[in-house]
Amino acid sequence: MVIERGTHIVKTDPSAEVVETLACSIGARSQSARTYLERNLDQFPTANVEQLVEYALLALRDTLPAEDSLSKKNTTIAIVGKGTPFKVMEDDDVQPFLDRIAGVPRTGQQIGGEQQGTAEPMQL
Repeated sequence: MVIERGTHIVKTDPSAEVVETLACSIGARSQSARTYLERNLDQFPTANVEQLVEYALLALRDTLPAEDSLSKKNTTIAIVGKGTPFKVMEDDDVQPFLDRIAGVPRTGQQIGGEQQGTAEPMQL
């Protein structure tokens, strides 16, 4: 939704609850991504598009089991914004973003060195 104040993310659910949010995660194991996004929320207003994509990828990576990782084959990035046409990046276009986050340690909750849960990764 685009209003005079800028672009907004609006989340709805079957009970008809409508919530305006700055960052959102959905799907199985989305809580770890949501926690990561909430911890970094104050960085978003000054971040550029590339930095926002990196935040999203780090949040998404935290939903994966410890033995899995993001790759150009299992990651697609979509960007949309006011004055920015919708753009989808896949394969080789995604790799530079993955390279930039490669050295950042995982921040997900781990027990005994392993990521909790066995559910499928979430969509962001």
